[in-house]
Amino acid sequence: MKTLTSLLSVALLLATAPGTAYAQSGTTVEIGTQGGLSILRDGGGTVTTIALPGGGFGGSAVVYATLFGSSGAAFEPRLGFRRSSSDGSSFSILDAAGRVKYLVRGAEESSAYFFGEGALVRGSGGSDSETEFGAGAGVGLRHLARPQVAVNLEAGYRRWFDAEMNEFTLSLGVGVVIDRSSAP
Repeated sequence: MKTLTSLLSVALLLATAPGTAYAQSGTTVEIGTQGGLSILRDGGGTVTTIALPGGGFGGSAVVYATLFGSSGAAFEPRLGFRRSSSDGSSFSILDAAGRVKYLVRGAEESSAYFFGEGALVRGSGGSDSETEFGAGAGVGLRHLARPQVAVNLEAGYRRWFDAEMNEFTLSLGVGVVIDRSSAP
């Protein structure tokens, strides 16, 4: 448990530090969470999860920080964590991902976008642990409901390689926009 807590603390620091530094540099940052539907399929069956917040591996909770560039390009670190316990046993999942996005109309207005992502998932329970790598892509629509509030609707696909699973997602996200481009 101590190792898992340390790993979670380091992952949270790595996911939020770039957003904090980027926000102080005078550019736009969006920090938020997602919820939605995840459908995992392998040769043996299907697992469907609906989670609020969700959007990470198998629907686990996710927090993101989108760091916008000037040309519509953006980088988005994402972090999720889930822990389940029953009858003295527990299982934990740490989900860390990085996305590269391209917003057709840029960050200053509502826009369609495309993304590619790489993700690592670390699952542990008892003395067993496993790390899985996945990659995916998707499309979305980012609507600026207010200058400081963005709503994101997206559909995506991830392939989890070692587990030979396909994941299809439909997510709704809400983020707070910090626009530092006009700050002194």
